[in-house]
Amino acid sequence: MSPSLFLFCMEYLSRILKEKAKYPYFKYHPKCRANCITHIGFADDLMLYSRGDIASIGVLMECLNKLEECSWLMVSSANSNIFLAGVKGIVRDKILEGIGFEEGKFPVRYLGIPLSPMKVSVAEFSPFLEVLKLFGCISFLCLQPSLRRLPPFVLHSYGGGEGGGGMMSRVGWKDICCPKEEGGLGLKHIKTWNMALLTVWNIHTNAETLWVKSVHSIYLRGQSIWEYVSGDRDSYLMKRLIIIRDAVVRAYRSRKRAISGLSKMVIGRRFASGKVYDLLRRGVRRSHG
Repeated sequence: MSPSLFLFCMEYLSRILKEKAKYPYFKYHPKCRANCITHIGFADDLMLYSRGDIASIGVLMECLNKLEECSWLMVSSANSNIFLAGVKGIVRDKILEGIGFEEGKFPVRYLGIPLSPMKVSVAEFSPFLEVLKLFGCISFLCLQPSLRRLPPFVLHSYGGGEGGGGMMSRVGWKDICCPKEEGGLGLKHIKTWNMALLTVWNIHTNAETLWVKSVHSIYLRGQSIWEYVSGDRDSYLMKRLIIIRDAVVRAYRSRKRAISGLSKMVIGRRFASGKVYDLLRRGVRRSHG
């Protein structure tokens, strides 16, 4: 199927889901209710969301069946999984029996990256690290700011931390990553670059993106990102965003100056992440003496 036809099919499915979600017996997933999220589509992957009850999941399957009738685009049961959280006993058994999908387990992989609501082990990242070593595409993962912050062991394994993956070196990584005019090689410090791309500016301006809307509806709930206090139940990404926020505030020495300084980094309609990188890089240099 051509990409254009696939997009047409997904648009049709989106409209069906939007209409069926109005049924009184359909209930949104608790984390998706505020933004009325029923699905997220990627290149050739589709994730459907609902509350873990028989009626709501039945609505989702009804929409998939309707898509199949109109487009002959069939769901592959062998390549599909269902993830159930907090659903037990008879309800769980009936859902698994009726849907025909195997129950999935975390972590799942998207574009080779392990994704999980829990902490991911070093072993789960091993296949991805091998690909990075073969093709040298570390910037690909760094350029996914809405995805997640790179775990420290990934950065160190690929030279993003001090010592370049645990190997002894005569020159510190922080010095190598300085601009040439400062005596370095002009390489990007991967950990700092990843932090710069995960800037909190989009959250501050409430940008029209799904992940920003989710942060506001699930965590902030009317609070400012600059005043939010992270809790133990926050996601891994949210905790790291707060760490980055605090790093920016320290670099500017106050929240007010941080907001003013970041606002000057907006060029046209784009945010200059490179300027945030320079700001954080100088903070890293100061912290290491």
